[in-house]
Amino acid sequence: MSLHTSQGFDFCQPTNALWKYRSFSEDPAERKRLLDSIQHQAVAKLDFDCLKDFTTRLCEQKLDLSGDYSSAFEELELEREVEFEFEQLREKEKPAKYTATAFPGLDPAITAFVTAGYFEEGDIFI
Repeated sequence: MSLHTSQGFDFCQPTNALWKYRSFSEDPAERKRLLDSIQHQAVAKLDFDCLKDFTTRLCEQKLDLSGDYSSAFEELELEREVEFEFEQLREKEKPAKYTATAFPGLDPAITAFVTAGYFEEGDIFI
């Protein structure tokens, strides 16, 4: 069952129950029946003509997969899948590789400072 058909059925069930149990806010028994109806109601048991027509059309659309509506939704789902794949590719980009350069070592003046604790006069740092 496609997503839009499933959403159509999910819309019909609570809407029908709300129409059927209009006084649910005042009567606790009606409220209980409303909640039970929303949870357990099958689409085949809908008793309002407008909802029956709507569910009949949804069933026909479900059976007729060659219609424009299904191709439009399939195209939308395909676009979302492609977008998701591009996002995954962006996340998998390889990190930049840098070449290491040679380190000639510390300047002798710094090494002498660490050893002696002071700079000699004439070093490049003074």
